[in-house]
Amino acid sequence: MLALMRCLSANGKHVDWRLEFAARAEADFELIFDHLFESYRNFGEPFEQAFEHARIRVLQVRRDTERILIAPDRGQRRDDLLEGCRNLAIDRASYWFIADQDEKLITVLAVFFGGQHEQQRMMTRLLGGQ
Repeated sequence: MLALMRCLSANGKHVDWRLEFAARAEADFELIFDHLFESYRNFGEPFEQAFEHARIRVLQVRRDTERILIAPDRGQRRDDLLEGCRNLAIDRASYWFIADQDEKLITVLAVFFGGQHEQQRMMTRLLGGQ
């Protein structure tokens, strides 16, 4: 998915930022769906309702990613893990991304949901694990 948004830079000029997802981040949405679906089923929702509930929630998590484009410098810098990496939490989801100022490109590296041990998981991912 590639999104484009025009935002106002610090000097008052409009800047077009693009958003892309790394393959692993795309796979994260599937993992989030599976987690939510299972949770909703465990809370007693019927199969179809749990499926739809999880589908809608994952779409919202994905749409929320576009909020990074509004102010790409938000979030906690995590240069200790990867130069230029940032972490931003939005509505129970944690987005790990790099903002390339020269290319005006946000690359989402990972999306974690609901209190997962994201720092440990991100370190594992960066070191070549799952």
